[in-house]
Amino acid sequence: MTILLCTSLRPSPRTRTFCNDLVAVAVEFEYYVRGKTSLLLLSAHAHSSGADRLWIVSSRFGDPKLIECFDTTGPKPRQLLSLLMNKVILIRELKVAQKRMLEKERSQSEDSDAPDYGDDRGRAPTQGGRRGHLSLRTPAGRSFSELHDCLLDSLGPLSYNRVPGEPETNLVVSPCKDCLAELTFVDSKSGALCGPKIMLRDYRF
Repeated sequence: MTILLCTSLRPSPRTRTFCNDLVAVAVEFEYYVRGKTSLLLLSAHAHSSGADRLWIVSSRFGDPKLIECFDTTGPKPRQLLSLLMNKVILIRELKVAQKRMLEKERSQSEDSDAPDYGDDRGRAPTQGGRRGHLSLRTPAGRSFSELHDCLLDSLGPLSYNRVPGEPETNLVVSPCKDCLAELTFVDSKSGALCGPKIMLRDYRF
């Protein structure tokens, strides 16, 4: 385990679901029910559990809006990064959107006699069991180099003994016209989405 994941005080059900979706993404995430535990005790628990990082997800109007990332290797938690989210799309919502898109494509295909692409078109989101190890993927160029370095630091040590054929989950940073960037979790084997989609509004470090 590298990242201990928890919510702020009085989290919304949607925020809890978002955390559970992240846990389903990769073995690096471990969810901890915070209760009224202070930040200092959370950091101590993370360190004793073998987690180098602590992520706290905060809500606003019921939606996950902020992820605060801390380094727990020292005597006190040290904040590394704050991710301000414009929007979060949960796994179940991605599946619904994918189903609607496929139905629309089939309808257009019947009207135009175009080839039927079947259920595999669009790389439908998948979910089942624990995913692989995390690997960060950002586009080439200087525009995302700072964000890449900040994310890499907030994820902590991701090195492990790779086994040929072992599943891997890519955290992909992509340009987005409606926000600063889009963060998606993609299964390295199938190319399918395997976690929530994060529309990033801003970040601070």
